[in-house]
Amino acid sequence: MLIKNISVNLFGNLWIVLLTIVSIPILINLLGAESYGMIGFFSTLLAVLSLFDLGLGATLIKIVAKKSTSSSDNENVCEDVRSLELIYWLIGLVVAIVIYASSSYIARFWLNLDSITINNANHAIELMAITIACRWPITFYYAGLMGLEKQVLANSLRVLYETLRILGSILVLWGLKPEVNLFFTWQIFSSLIFMPIMLFFFWRSLSPKIFGHKFNFKSLTKVRRFAGGTAGVTIISAILIQADKVILSGVLPLSQFGYYTLASSAALSLFQLIAPVSAAIFPRFSYMVSEGDIKTENLRSLYHKSCQFISFLAFPAAIIGMLFSKELLFIWTHSHIISDYSSSIFRLLLLGNLLNCLMLAPYAIQLSYGWTSLSLKVSVVTLLIFLPSVYFSALHFGAVGAASTWVALNFSAILITMPLMHKRIFVGDLWVWIYNDILKILLPVVGIAVIASLFNYQTYSTLHLVITIGLFYILMNFSAAVFYPAARAKFNQLVRF
Repeated sequence: MLIKNISVNLFGNLWIVLLTIVSIPILINLLGAESYGMIGFFSTLLAVLSLFDLGLGATLIKIVAKKSTSSSDNENVCEDVRSLELIYWLIGLVVAIVIYASSSYIARFWLNLDSITINNANHAIELMAITIACRWPITFYYAGLMGLEKQVLANSLRVLYETLRILGSILVLWGLKPEVNLFFTWQIFSSLIFMPIMLFFFWRSLSPKIFGHKFNFKSLTKVRRFAGGTAGVTIISAILIQADKVILSGVLPLSQFGYYTLASSAALSLFQLIAPVSAAIFPRFSYMVSEGDIKTENLRSLYHKSCQFISFLAFPAAIIGMLFSKELLFIWTHSHIISDYSSSIFRLLLLGNLLNCLMLAPYAIQLSYGWTSLSLKVSVVTLLIFLPSVYFSALHFGAVGAASTWVALNFSAILITMPLMHKRIFVGDLWVWIYNDILKILLPVVGIAVIASLFNYQTYSTLHLVITIGLFYILMNFSAAVFYPAARAKFNQLVRF
């Protein structure tokens, strides 16, 4: 079940990465850098507003994961879910109304506009607000399906939604008129189609009846401690992840901010590769904890296997991206301007995201135990240091300074969190995590990277670059597999066969 869930999650994420990779250069060519900057601002806005999830998504996953192992209190679980659902809807509406009412202020005093008029920017932000209201509940129902381990269904619906949303917008802009407001109009339309579809499939998976479940205030009080701790971590994490873009959207010209957003989108593709593992293991961790497997070695073994699998996926992808940052951006965009300006930013953001990915399994195990205070305390301290640091680094060193701060943030979080976590959960396993789960897989990949760095690629054609990068990526994966226990065991099994 777990391998199946990871596989379908990975397929869904890779499909979305492919859509993103294909669509961004097309959208830039259709709309221009400044209008694409509006789309980049919308993406940043969505990420920042995710802090208003308030931990309800993770709480929902924990509730329905427990439900999927027991049918004795189904109605109580459904009341808990309905209560969270109504609160989630209300939050989305309030957020959308506030953005809509603030559209004129954002257009006039925040965005650094050049050729786009204030009226057009104002209208675009109003459409962003309506889009947010329409797509907000989709996230809730997707999280619920993931918690129920209906991950084939969840990813099928997600792939259909993202395909309609992204490819549909390109066809509309190409066939009708290349205007950014038309892009956001299509976002509203596609979200209105899929929101009731997600609602239907989630509730049919949870309960024989969709309607009739009541809001129960006691349901909220039962989960307030876990939801509160998760909400704190979620809010602070959203601020930390998006602070650079929020600050740079007001500091840099919108066209340069568009290039930064492109580099950030490219670096986020690493999360798309690793997120399927995190999405699959959190419900499984919660299931095992609720069933009492915390008294056995099963959970410990799954934790380390999850960390190793994340390292196996992340290290080759991240290191190949950092090593060939300029070449990959040029292959992607066919623009020397974009690759020259964005390559250093992309390299730093990718390194920061790699460090962040290494924390996903440890964070999932903490949530499964209901232990949110560690991540919350570390996040608060990090936030107090990070916000002034990213502001002054962006002010004095621009985009590269902000990206460097992101690397320092994630490295510091690992140094603080992992020793503290292993004093309470899986005591004594810190060095097991460092050596078996990280270094044994990282070092051979770095060795291949050192060899690859010795060559000069300036005279290579695009096809030659693609083949060369692909070969080195395969070598990195092979070298990682040699020291990855699960891959080595599978190879031994095949040889014996």
